[in-house]
Amino acid sequence: MAFQLRIEEIISALQEINHPKARSLTIALEELGTIAVRELCSSLNIVPGEATFDLGFVAAPIYASEEGQALPAVLAHYDDQDEWSVQLPMQGLLI
Repeated sequence: MAFQLRIEEIISALQEINHPKARSLTIALEELGTIAVRELCSSLNIVPGEATFDLGFVAAPIYASEEGQALPAVLAHYDDQDEWSVQLPMQGLLI
């Protein structure tokens, strides 16, 4: 038997020990996640967001292409369906 680490655990450990390649490997993992979510969303006619590494895992938001679009069945078990919606427009910072 061997001790098994998920990729997010490896990145977290690298960050914790302040490894010199921790940031570049984190960026590479986020870029891979963004590429993957774009491919998935393109296949499902939904809108991808950028993947980020935060709180110990890589995640990417996804959005409906239009109001009322059903959440694709293949994704339904991954998160709360109440979170499914169209992407809200970015609000400018009022100064």
